[in-house]
Amino acid sequence: AWHATALALGLTFGAVAQAMAPEVPGANQIVTRTLPNGMKLVVWPDKDIPNVAMYTLYRVGSRNERPGITGISHFFEHMMLNGRKTRAPGEFDRVMEGSGGSNNAYTSSDVTVYQNWFPSSVTGLIFDLESDRMRNLDFNAEKVESERGVVYSERRSSVDNDNFGTLLEQMQATAFVAHPYQIPIIGWPSDIEGWKVADLQDYYHQYYAPTSIPTRCSSWPTGTSPVFQRNPRHPPSRRRSRRSSVSAACVSSATPRRLCLPWHGTRPRSPLARRE
Repeated sequence: AWHATALALGLTFGAVAQAMAPEVPGANQIVTRTLPNGMKLVVWPDKDIPNVAMYTLYRVGSRNERPGITGISHFFEHMMLNGRKTRAPGEFDRVMEGSGGSNNAYTSSDVTVYQNWFPSSVTGLIFDLESDRMRNLDFNAEKVESERGVVYSERRSSVDNDNFGTLLEQMQATAFVAHPYQIPIIGWPSDIEGWKVADLQDYYHQYYAPTSIPTRCSSWPTGTSPVFQRNPRHPPSRRRSRRSSVSAACVSSATPRRLCLPWHGTRPRSPLARRE
């Protein structure tokens, strides 16, 4: 009997907690669409200010890499701001900032995200910029070498010459022995030195495709035509990862000493993530 009572109480408290959870204003207005080329758009209208926050997420990160090309996902953050076959290097930023917008990007183990913030009046122009660099990235050898040096300098400052950065890198490599999460997002030094233009081109054509991109927009103005649907269809990646159960303890040899104690765990996925 006490089992039934406990179950009933658990269900009751769970229902009450769910009912008391605050609703996010405007969440019921979220609209999801899939374009003919396979690209997914998620739009959250917000009319408080006449601006758009646009996040373009490519489902590719360091977990998709392999020995020899580690760090290549992060490298594309730099390459995507350089020249396209249709636009000169730096023009993306000049047009964005000249239109009153700004941009940034980041890479994780799972995704590479490009962020744009701009007035809603130039939505079509910014979508055209994103569409262009999705299709027409220019792999100029001189630019590749220039950005290779920038990335290597970034690694030296954030990892090689930083005690905590070194510790975190070693912890990740120890905690995930048989899993691509062991790969540092910025890449191993020998791989940063060794990428070939052909490696970049292969990676770009495999992962920088509409079928790999859910794009989130907030405050998208009504009636805007999504120019992204001009992009050709690419086959999505079918690579899957295997999860290791190893945990690790790492101690930095620097002074003062630092200790990291990571544990593998799980986290709940949102209904939206489950639908993806």
